[in-house]
Amino acid sequence: MPDSWRIRLALLASTGVLLTGCTSDGPDPAAPTDAASAQAAPEIFNPCDGLVAEEVAETLGAEVTMDDGSAASPRCALNPATQGGPVLDANYSIFPDGLDAVFAQMTDLDPGAVREIEVPGADAARIVTDFDESQLFLSGFVQNGDLIQTIDLVAPKPYDQQRLTRGVRLILGEFSAHAQEVGP
Repeated sequence: MPDSWRIRLALLASTGVLLTGCTSDGPDPAAPTDAASAQAAPEIFNPCDGLVAEEVAETLGAEVTMDDGSAASPRCALNPATQGGPVLDANYSIFPDGLDAVFAQMTDLDPGAVREIEVPGADAARIVTDFDESQLFLSGFVQNGDLIQTIDLVAPKPYDQQRLTRGVRLILGEFSAHAQEVGP
């Protein structure tokens, strides 16, 4: 299993549950059912709201289409417009202990795979890089307060690792800026 996916699983285990704001399989059963109540309900946070597909595509060097789901079932995925392009999936969790606590639990993680990076306005950010014989895995994590947003990118060969890593950094910056503006 790629290191980046193990970190995602550790984050899931640490938080107990990944918030469903981006991965809900259906409407919240406790959600208001009448129109007046629905209008008063708070908008669901979605990391995709802070992204522009064209800007992400330009940075990655590959056309993507954004799937941000619907109001009842939000999600955040950037899918390749053509076969063989990178696939991105984003999510978030509320975790007061922060990224340091998540990464401290990962004692079997290859330290060379993890890079701490600076993201404007963020409390912490990291990128994890992994490979197998046919693809690149990049996972980015950005923390703003209790909010941890994640992006997972999978790109088949041939890929431009430097360009894709810059793309993940850009997305983390956009996530952080969006979190500062609206928060979850």
